[in-house]
Amino acid sequence: KGGKASGFQKPSNAVQLYEHKMFRVRKMQVEGLQLEEVALHHNSLNDGDVFILDAGAKIYIWEGRQASPFEKNHANKEAERLESERDGKATATHDIDDAFWDLV
Repeated sequence: KGGKASGFQKPSNAVQLYEHKMFRVRKMQVEGLQLEEVALHHNSLNDGDVFILDAGAKIYIWEGRQASPFEKNHANKEAERLESERDGKATATHDIDDAFWDLV
């Protein structure tokens, strides 16, 4: 009781409000596998690495044609980790659709 109704409301679906990010997975000579955030732009993509586009409800895995099996495996594990942190509100996918290209 008491007090006024606040203008602040809890978002009904925080996944929809998530800031989109893109990560590159690449195999380095000395350091091994590396995961790093890169610019969310199609120019960031290359044939030798794997990229994870975290779009909140959908987590895209884009594999370059020359990406190694180690990079692909590491990207899949990272995407699954992100997916599990969202309590069933996100899906990791290799299906690159128009929404992926609209984001990059």
